Amino acid sequence: MLNKNYIIGGVVILAIIVAGAVFFSRDNSSTPDASVLERGVKNLTRESAAKMIETALKLDPFSTGKTIRYSYDNQRGHQTLGGYIQSSDPKLQMMEKLVDEGFVENIGAQKNQYGGDYYNYFVFDFTDKATPYFTKRDNASLDDKSVEVLLAEVQSVEVTGLTEQAAEGGLNTRTADFTATYKATPIGAIIDEKIATAPFKWKAKFVLYDDGWRIAQ
Repeated sequence: MLNKNYIIGGVVILAIIVAGAVFFSRDNSSTPDASVLERGVKNLTRESAAKMIETALKLDPFSTGKTIRYSYDNQRGHQTLGGYIQSSDPKLQMMEKLVDEGFVENIGAQKNQYGGDYYNYFVFDFTDKATPYFTKRDNASLDDKSVEVLLAEVQSVEVTGLTEQAAEGGLNTRTADFTATYKATPIGAIIDEKIATAPFKWKAKFVLYDDGWRIAQ
């Protein structure tokens, strides 16, 4: 999808969007149809490129830092923050806010019995109020009980630059510099509003096919 040459440390952005990679658990009519990315655009302008990139970002929020993952504690049957959490850890204060707002309940914790200011474990459950903001990767196994929560949703995409057509590896390509703006979800505003609403700037590579331009696979 996005040009891997631009990706620091090998992080792949929008890696699986064309196959309809993401399943959103919430019933949201604004969730885009992945099939639109399988159809080429004859005239690739900044506006048409921005629409395609916006669709791609909505289908793959994972690699943009706009989700957070909570593992599942199989032994205790709840989501977990992990073991050995200090009582002063900001994640605990965030969890209290999620409880106050009705997104989390059934918190269970055990203080270290040998002394020290930390918990041996800290587990919790999300409520039905939180489930509209769950998102799951397409390659997640059916028995995977971890939860990924959407911190923000794409509001707009602006293409700030679009290269002329050039030959690369036997393909005709163009590259779009873009900036995506985000609005925090109610959970994202509690967990980390600064990260949730931070603009995302990157480059998207387009390849010319017989039916027009598509985001590169």
